[in-house]
Amino acid sequence: MSRHLKIALDMAKSLEKVDGIDAITMREIKALCLPPTRTFTAEQIKSIRESTHASQTVFASVLNVGRSTVEQWERGKKKPIGAAAKLLDLVERKGLEVLCPALKTIKVRSDISRPIGVKPGQTQEG
Repeated sequence: MSRHLKIALDMAKSLEKVDGIDAITMREIKALCLPPTRTFTAEQIKSIRESTHASQTVFASVLNVGRSTVEQWERGKKKPIGAAAKLLDLVERKGLEVLCPALKTIKVRSDISRPIGVKPGQTQEG
């Protein structure tokens, strides 16, 4: 958020406290402060998923999309839009655990190079 936008938001919050601005206007001002939706390349999506050490199936489950959707994103056949793009941005910045706190409890051994959810001897797609 830019410095000017932060100042405007702070001013609006102060006005809201003294009933100088209504709730609807405040919501509109807060919406202006949201970061723009990013676009992701297939390579970026795959990199985000691989950085989380999650299989396509687990990654899809946490994002609440189908495994085939993640596969199509990673092959460049489809692009994530709307909520999916926002969630990808969030996962890239904060990690998969922000959407699935249970993943924090899973310990990944350094000698295992397979993603979470993939059994030994199993390929990532299978």
